[in-house]
Amino acid sequence: MPQKLNIAFYSFFHGGGIGHYTHELLKRLNDRPELNVQLYCPPNFHWLKEATYPVRPILFQLSSPYPLIRRMRFLMGCRPSTFWPKLSEKLG
Repeated sequence: MPQKLNIAFYSFFHGGGIGHYTHELLKRLNDRPELNVQLYCPPNFHWLKEATYPVRPILFQLSSPYPLIRRMRFLMGCRPSTFWPKLSEKLG
């Protein structure tokens, strides 16, 4: 019996086009018997209840209704090692 191929996706986008396309792709890949697929996403992923594939909602949530918080979270996720020293310098 051949082994299944394990595929993991991660999505920081809780909704919108990228999140929707990721959801649709995973639905179709999950129908393939030779694949094991799963998604790692933030807890506010829009299609959690509709997912027919395993979902791990454990990623940090980037979204916020406040633009400054969104930018800060994005920067923290992109380059945490450079973000924190600069922030601590500014805060004193």
